Amino acid sequence: MNYYLACVTGASSGIGKAVACALANEGVPLFITGRNEQALKKLTTKLSSQVPTSYFICDLREQSSRKELIK
Repeated sequence: MNYYLACVTGASSGIGKAVACALANEGVPLFITGRNEQALKKLTTKLSSQVPTSYFICDLREQSSRKELIK
């Protein structure tokens, strides 16, 4: 049995959000990241009705955020 999870960065808006929605439509479980907590919470609530979805607040421009992401 194969298990997988997609990690989508920049999912709070734009292309990242579109990619997350497209993956959810295909049934792919998601771990989404971005800088806007309110937008990520809203998207997580929406996508959780389709697939398991969790989020992490992260600014990939900041080294400390990248380190927290991979912990």
